[in-house]
Amino acid sequence: VVDFNSFADWNPWTPQEPSAKTEMTGTPKTVGSTWGWQGKELGSGKMTIVAIEPNKVIKEKLNFIEPFE
Repeated sequence: VVDFNSFADWNPWTPQEPSAKTEMTGTPKTVGSTWGWQGKELGSGKMTIVAIEPNKVIKEKLNFIEPFE
């Protein structure tokens, strides 16, 4: 779950718009890594990992940018 490289395999939004552009930044599985998306149906946004407690907690900040903030 903490690895955004695998996020497209299980997230519920990918099947809704497979052509949406996605981008991962930062070092996978670490605080500060991001997964962003942009599509006609899904709009755009970004998730950022803000805290990790191995085998306990993953905290993420979720920003919706378009069509609403």
